[in-house]
Amino acid sequence: MELITNSNFYVRPNFQFWEFYSKSINAPEEHFLSSKVMNGWQALRNWADSAIGMSSTFRTTEGNIIAGGGYSSQHLTGNAGDGSFLQNQAELMQAFYGEMVCKGPLYFELRSLGIMGIGFYNTFIHLDDGESPLNFRQSFAIWDQSNGQYGPVELSTSYMLTVPEPTEGNYGNPNCGSNGSFIPSNETIERFKKKKGIFIELISWTSEEGITWNTTQKIAAISICLFLLSLPIVKIFK
Repeated sequence: MELITNSNFYVRPNFQFWEFYSKSINAPEEHFLSSKVMNGWQALRNWADSAIGMSSTFRTTEGNIIAGGGYSSQHLTGNAGDGSFLQNQAELMQAFYGEMVCKGPLYFELRSLGIMGIGFYNTFIHLDDGESPLNFRQSFAIWDQSNGQYGPVELSTSYMLTVPEPTEGNYGNPNCGSNGSFIPSNETIERFKKKKGIFIELISWTSEEGITWNTTQKIAAISICLFLLSLPIVKIFK
């Protein structure tokens, strides 16, 4: 149980008090912030070996409404923190995503520190300890609101339940290599080839029929093709 104030003292090896201090509107002079949440962010900092910027911790009711939150947010009681990597954001987010998908070492470290909620968003990560009396978590939860930006898996609590616990040299997930990297299944590759073949046939057919496209039509067709070709990647493990 720790109170955070806007000061320069270090509350964790790589974080000063002011970094965890609330950025919410009407923030009090000092407020509670879960030790588990701070430990979770320090673990992420150690893993990434890269600076982290905290964007949101404790929020007042007014601040939470402005942020788009409800009346049962973990932020309202200082049980959550949002942040992002300040260097190599995309690469580190993808790597962190892979750690969660494959139940890698970082997943177990965060769980051992008491992290009960992990959320992926377009520009930040959410960590909470699930201990808010407004919304007490009975079990671990994970979600992805990044629209598949950081990985091909539709990461969710139900997905995590389908992944076996890792053993030595085996991440448990058949689509993860020994280093936690994604390995698309043969079914996924065949599905991709089939869709690609459809577009090749379409282009060939239009050429044979003498159909000509203007620039706007070509751009529209290419955009649709790229979108559809991306579907097997986004839904690779569905």
